[in-house]
Amino acid sequence: MIKQFLLSILILFLVSCEKKSTINFPVFKEQPVANALLANDSLFSIHLSKAVKTNSADIPNIDDAIIDLYRNDSLIETLTQSLNGVYPSTTVIIHENEKYKVDIKTTSGNLSTETFIPAKPVFHSDFRIDSAGFDSNGNQFDEMELTVNDDVTVVNYYEVAIKVYNIQTTQFNNSFFAGLTSDDEIFKREGINYWGTTILFSDDGFNGLQKKLLIKYFLNGSLDNNGNLVGYNYDSEIILNNVTKDYYEYKKSLKVHLENQGGDIFGGDPVTVYSNITGGLGIFAGYSTATDTLKD
Repeated sequence: MIKQFLLSILILFLVSCEKKSTINFPVFKEQPVANALLANDSLFSIHLSKAVKTNSADIPNIDDAIIDLYRNDSLIETLTQSLNGVYPSTTVIIHENEKYKVDIKTTSGNLSTETFIPAKPVFHSDFRIDSAGFDSNGNQFDEMELTVNDDVTVVNYYEVAIKVYNIQTTQFNNSFFAGLTSDDEIFKREGINYWGTTILFSDDGFNGLQKKLLIKYFLNGSLDNNGNLVGYNYDSEIILNNVTKDYYEYKKSLKVHLENQGGDIFGGDPVTVYSNITGGLGIFAGYSTATDTLKD
């Protein structure tokens, strides 16, 4: 009898806790989108499009824009010619330690944004260990250590990648980016479980200091562009970008978004991707690059 009474109370409790919920999805609003990641020593270029619903097959480009481009608040060019939404400059080369701003007028709306190109990072590679170990899934990894010399005068944000060149073939230009991970606390505090081919981090914890970082990277029997198996006869190019805070926030939010959706940009729970565009969506940010090579 007592068991039946307790069971009746439990059923009553579960029924009484049932609540109907209505999910209100936001009303879709068409907005202009501007995207430009400006690299030091490269020509200026920006892409304009319109935001679309996730079930749309096509992304409509914006080809009617007038773009005023400023360097350090001085107008340096007006862009009006586009190719599939891309507005390139044939004269303006991006320089480090300078500010760039755009004012954009389109029939879809007006946009504005700005960024500052940071100085090139200072670093060097220390060593490489082939066949350093295996991860929890049994995948073999190599390891590489690099030393970053951080500038104490500013807060710095970095992005690191490792480009692998297969030297088992006669052509040196067969290359790919290795998958990266690390157990270093500097990387782990960023809260990303799967980085892919780039790792983002800030100088929080070593501002103005010299910091050694150990990175694991995976070849996994990768093939080069000619279908040749990459073994351990390869050269490694370490690429370190000094990026703006907007770049860092954008790339990090995009990685979280993709991680939550299992790599499918339209699956899983969505995450708001960072934007610094006034009047629309997208990203306008810059970076400077330094490289070092470890020969086989």
